[in-house]
Amino acid sequence: MVRAGRSTAVAGIKLEVSHPDPETPEEGFFNVQLTERLRDLLTAPEFCDLGQLSIAGGKAVWALYLDIYVIDDDGSLLDVCLLAALAALRALRLPKVEMNKEGSVVLSEDSSEERPLHLKTLLCALTAGQLDGKLLVDLTSEEEGLVDSKVELVVDAEGNIQGLTGLMHRGPAKAVCDGVASLLRQRLERLRGTL
Repeated sequence: MVRAGRSTAVAGIKLEVSHPDPETPEEGFFNVQLTERLRDLLTAPEFCDLGQLSIAGGKAVWALYLDIYVIDDDGSLLDVCLLAALAALRALRLPKVEMNKEGSVVLSEDSSEERPLHLKTLLCALTAGQLDGKLLVDLTSEEEGLVDSKVELVVDAEGNIQGLTGLMHRGPAKAVCDGVASLLRQRLERLRGTL
């Protein structure tokens, strides 16, 4: 569970064995419930190699279902949901499985053979806005309705922008983006030790 201000989200993962997609037989599935934007961020090849979800040379694959539940929405929802998703993915352990003689997938009983899902990078989001020339970060839902401009910026561990959404109500969002990028890199440094 992740809480930022009064916004709270929890993420959970379910794994199931599935048949591979004929177009990508060496890759598993990664299904994110909640928003298309989060799914696009978390299934990008720069974030995670879906080949890790292959079982027995592409004869079967893991289907990973990531469900994110918003318990309380008081603004900056992308930030909270992305952190909840990362926490769940970092805690995930893929069980060791094998194909038996009949072609069925069999789960190993030795939990020491579980392996983590390797993420190529971390992602961090920050929602910010500009109100009367001042930069506000981690906006509440009330503040989101009052700001002159609002941006949601997502960067990876190297500080590269992976996603940007800007809503311009009154005035340019460029000043907001410049300030947010710097703050977001600082937040990412703090998160490295946590996740």
